[in-house]
Amino acid sequence: MTEAKKTVNRLRYLVPIALVAIAIGVRVLALGVLGTRVAWLTFSPAVAIASIIGGLYTGLLATILSILAVIFWSLTNEPFIKDLGDWMGVIVFFTNGIVISAMAQVMHKSRQRAIDAKKRQDRIEIYLKRENQFNHLIVENVTDGLSVSHAVEKHPYIIFTVWNHHMTEITGYTIGEINRIGWYNSLFPDPQQLKRIVERVDAVRAGDNLVDEIWEIVSKDGEKKLISISTALIRMDDDGLLHVLALMQDITQKKKAENDLIRASAVIQQSPITVLITDTNGDIEYVNTKFTDVTGYQLNEVIGKNPRILKSGKTPAEVYAKLRSDITAGKQWQGELCNRIKNGTEIWEVVKVLPLRDSDGKVTHYVRLSEDITDLRRIELEPKSTIKIMGKECNVSLYNGF
Repeated sequence: MTEAKKTVNRLRYLVPIALVAIAIGVRVLALGVLGTRVAWLTFSPAVAIASIIGGLYTGLLATILSILAVIFWSLTNEPFIKDLGDWMGVIVFFTNGIVISAMAQVMHKSRQRAIDAKKRQDRIEIYLKRENQFNHLIVENVTDGLSVSHAVEKHPYIIFTVWNHHMTEITGYTIGEINRIGWYNSLFPDPQQLKRIVERVDAVRAGDNLVDEIWEIVSKDGEKKLISISTALIRMDDDGLLHVLALMQDITQKKKAENDLIRASAVIQQSPITVLITDTNGDIEYVNTKFTDVTGYQLNEVIGKNPRILKSGKTPAEVYAKLRSDITAGKQWQGELCNRIKNGTEIWEVVKVLPLRDSDGKVTHYVRLSEDITDLRRIELEPKSTIKIMGKECNVSLYNGF
């Protein structure tokens, strides 16, 4: 039991004792001249006040103490209880004490219920406030644009009740602006596209949700953007409306990067020179079509292997040592290598190896670009061709490297 409860329990005994003592004092000092028959006039207020302060048990204790005081008074001083009528007065006083105490208890319980109800209401309001704050934080901190909307019959035809700051970043419009101008009018100015969007939104409300569907919108500043949008239907019991929860992500730059990568990949794949990419351990991760044409090795035959599979043993060791030294230091290396292809033929290649770095400048891959110069090297080793240019004989070398 807490100290506060102990104090309250002690007061339930001390209050009636104190009030009855005061009543005895008033009876002896102030009302003695009125006669013994008016003793209840001093004890009845004590019972009433005790009941109001402490409730049923405090009021009953005050009633019993008052009766004992009157009886004790009758036995030691002027006789108050002389006949049956006086005893009837005691019974009436006792009954009144019970009634007053019971009424006070009802008042106490009613007041306590009101206090408890107020506390519960306060707790509910605090909980709802915190829940709303928590939900708001979730909505605002989700990484995608998030909105909740429902349809109306007249302009703007769609009303948004939730519109986080990412939606404003994506579209340029605040929730007030989008509800005033309208979702359709603001983001889809092209009539043909607008018609398709209206039909698609109607299908969503019929249950055909969007899943990472790509739409093109025009933001407030006139910029065309690609957004990935997914939806879910929510029906609220309190308003009976069908709400659409939408998550939107601006994928304009992502799509541009993907298209750039596709174009770059196509260029590399169709390049007239051999392209080979390894990780920092030297394991092959990619070769283009020209590599297969030159070496005879398919992609699946070389993935995870080291470019050493092409070594013929004819290239001096110091050349490879210089290659490793340069690329380990983050430099480019260029030179000629004699390699052996899949069918055992030896070829000469002019090779350039350069490091690929990430955004932090760390080397993540190495790119090997090479070109078959076997025929050119053979010509170089043969006697130089002599041709006449403007009447003069000239020796011609046909290879100059990259």
